[in-house]
Amino acid sequence: MALVPSGVQEPGPHRATTGPDGRFTIAGLAPGVYVLRAAHPEHPRFYQAGIDIPDGKGKVDIGGFSLARAQRVEGQVVDQEGRPVAGVRILQERSGPLEIAAAPETDPDGRFVLPEMILGHLTLCKEGYWSVGPVVSPSRPSNLARIVLQPIPPPFRVTGRILDDEGRPVAGARVRSSPHEDGCVVPTFVDACTGERIPDPVVAADADGRFSLEIRERGDFDIRAEAPGYVAALHSRVEARPGQSAGTGFLTVWSDADGRFAAKVSPGTYSLLATHSRYGPVRLESMALAETLDGLEIRLPPGLTLTGRILDLPAGAQGLIRAEQDGASHIIQAGPDGAYRFDNLGPGEWKLSVSVSMKDFHRDGGGSVVLSPETAGRFDFDLALGNASLSGRLGSDDNPILAGIELLTSEGNKIAATGAGILDGEFQFPHLRPGSYILRIKDQTSGRVFNREVEISGDQEIGIEVLE
Repeated sequence: MALVPSGVQEPGPHRATTGPDGRFTIAGLAPGVYVLRAAHPEHPRFYQAGIDIPDGKGKVDIGGFSLARAQRVEGQVVDQEGRPVAGVRILQERSGPLEIAAAPETDPDGRFVLPEMILGHLTLCKEGYWSVGPVVSPSRPSNLARIVLQPIPPPFRVTGRILDDEGRPVAGARVRSSPHEDGCVVPTFVDACTGERIPDPVVAADADGRFSLEIRERGDFDIRAEAPGYVAALHSRVEARPGQSAGTGFLTVWSDADGRFAAKVSPGTYSLLATHSRYGPVRLESMALAETLDGLEIRLPPGLTLTGRILDLPAGAQGLIRAEQDGASHIIQAGPDGAYRFDNLGPGEWKLSVSVSMKDFHRDGGGSVVLSPETAGRFDFDLALGNASLSGRLGSDDNPILAGIELLTSEGNKIAATGAGILDGEFQFPHLRPGSYILRIKDQTSGRVFNREVEISGDQEIGIEVLE
């Protein structure tokens, strides 16, 4: 038995085992709404939602319930030599904590019985082995054919050195592998046999900058290196996958900034396919592959610093600055005076964006800066912030105008945008610097755009009865 909090993430579930009379007690529950789950090797799994545990001490009797009759599915697990394998746990493809704990195991003859017909793959778990079994469903025969258990392939090993931009070793640099960042989605690898997340392997480079990294989970990986005072480097990507059968497999590496790549391979005849987003593919025959990648060299250039300020940041406002380059992104918060500082950035052009916000106020801006070792990097954000404000109303009390409004500098650069209220046509631009502006109004009904020059010297309110 298990009680799992409904709709919340809490440690659990809370478990208990029924006695000879079928009764059970689960203690130590916090007030809330729970889902009851029951599993037994002779019956299908049982779920009951909406069990309310109220405040206060005492017992809650949820009454009795019956487990359905079993719909058995039988099978046998053998090794590659056809010998039965005992002690193999049989899991459903999407097993939860309770199902993993209560998974049936194969007997000395390698046989197992599932308590119900499941839809999806079976996962076979035993130390030193891991395999995905066949798909089972109500439309398939109840007796499965023999399932061959495959041994876990050896770990994929990556070795190399971490150097600075002058070729000197960087001792103590941290090197880690992580799932390849394909667009904006970074997969998380989970051990199918325990339900636990597989952590990213991390090692430290020795005094000569050398490292050796073992990757046990298979998939597409990035190799990252970082050290204080240097720009973090990324080697993207390494593809580590088990062979389809004994003696076969494949390995993929990406070239570095110099177009170089290297891989130590074992004997075997394969083809090599080289691809690039801006070039046609090239295929070379008779190439050998192995489960190692030796001699990977990652260079860490010295980090560059970018400083600046959000000019005239209002008291109590929060300023967030983002720096982006080639998919790399760094975000920091400006200080109360608007000052900010990025360390360990790489050379080249960085796209900058800023977001200033406080209660009932938001302002965005952007820019770019080119960093190089020869010049200090600095960029100040001028969002025309000040102590003046502009407010007003479009239309009249009886006939407000619904419109989108932009505030621009006299040179035509956009400062902020808002909308006129649906019910009253009111708008407001707070925290402005005194000066000349252009109010650009787009009538949402007709689609027409109107410009109006305004001079702001303090808190100023205007009214626009008719757009013309």
